[in-house]
Amino acid sequence: MNKILNVDGITCEHCVDTIKEAVGILVGVFSVDVDIEKKQVVVEFDEKLAKPEDLIHKIEEVGFEVRI
Repeated sequence: MNKILNVDGITCEHCVDTIKEAVGILVGVFSVDVDIEKKQVVVEFDEKLAKPEDLIHKIEEVGFEVRI
């Protein structure tokens, strides 16, 4: 499953790396793509192992705000 999240605060490559590292360690996450210009994070994951809430929590845990 793919989930597109709108995330405030993405301004640089460091932000991209921080989000990719944080979300990428979650069980069931296959890939994390971050678009600085669109301020979006696209996560491909197995919904049996991870929930959208887990992704949102992890992104917010490292200092970004997810807009729903």
